[in-house]
Amino acid sequence: MANNRIISFDVLRIIAAFAVVILHVTSQRLDTSFPSSEWEIRTVYDSFVRWCVPVFFMISGALFLNHGRKLSVGRLYKKNILHLIFIFFVWSFIYAIYLAIVKCDYSIGHILLRIIEGPVHFWFLKILIGLYVTIPILRMITQNKQSEEYFLIVALITAFVLPMIFTFIGLYNESYKSFALYHYNAYGIRIASGYVGYFVLGHYLYTYRLSGLMKRFVYIMGLFSVLSVIFLTHWYSHHINESSELFYDNLNVFTLFESIAVYLAIIEFKLPTKYNSLVYRISNLSLGVYLSHFLVLMLFNYFGIDSNSFNPLFFIPCYSLIVFVLSCLVVSLIMKIPILKKLVV
Repeated sequence: MANNRIISFDVLRIIAAFAVVILHVTSQRLDTSFPSSEWEIRTVYDSFVRWCVPVFFMISGALFLNHGRKLSVGRLYKKNILHLIFIFFVWSFIYAIYLAIVKCDYSIGHILLRIIEGPVHFWFLKILIGLYVTIPILRMITQNKQSEEYFLIVALITAFVLPMIFTFIGLYNESYKSFALYHYNAYGIRIASGYVGYFVLGHYLYTYRLSGLMKRFVYIMGLFSVLSVIFLTHWYSHHINESSELFYDNLNVFTLFESIAVYLAIIEFKLPTKYNSLVYRISNLSLGVYLSHFLVLMLFNYFGIDSNSFNPLFFIPCYSLIVFVLSCLVVSLIMKIPILKKLVV
């Protein structure tokens, strides 16, 4: 830690922000390119970055549930929750106006609806706001290691393992899946939703480090999960004869292991201190990149440029890097204007 900052979290933010860009670049033609070699390439890239948003939740959990950090309810609402709400609506307004211009649809009702709903990737902000509301309760749970472990076990079983079992049941027989889900939900035991689970897990893994054997197990399972998602997506999509994202969900065991593996690998990684200043500067742009990169993609798309403009095998990472860098430049310019700075940090 330097200047009360944890450098590994800054590195994670940068990598996760870039992974989000890759995720949205690969998804541009994921449905329409099936079946083709392009679709196969996109599914591989997509499968490798599914951890990106869960890792953002894990970072926030590690920081906000840190009991060495004083945090009053008043400060939480004034500085964090209201700020996120402000960012959500301002950026939703920007996206809504852009779409109104592009679609020549200036209906006040449609614009207001787009502002309220937000662009597709703003689901992350909505859930983050909800998680922030629960922080005072979660801080009480995480005061004790045993209660935190109990919470995580419940989250693992109810939000990841059982729903994953139901998914596989559905591959065999959809009516069996519906029957199982109906009776499972009747018990009302989803007391620890998946995203709350990620939030608490981020704190637990940073506070109580895993043994070397457990870390190796996690890394193996992380790689196994990526390969499993690639294989299962390929198999099931061809089985139903259309592109499927069934195994891409953030709340499944595969994504969970991918997220844990990446999270552990980076917090264990020791970055030379000479790079700290650069990492801090880029990390400060990560929220702004998340907010703005979709707009950059939309602008490129408007001019007929997308990730398939050249060979997607090589162009997807190159195009993602271009979008990421341009988003960083846009956010950097915004941050130089004091009145606009709060829109991106």
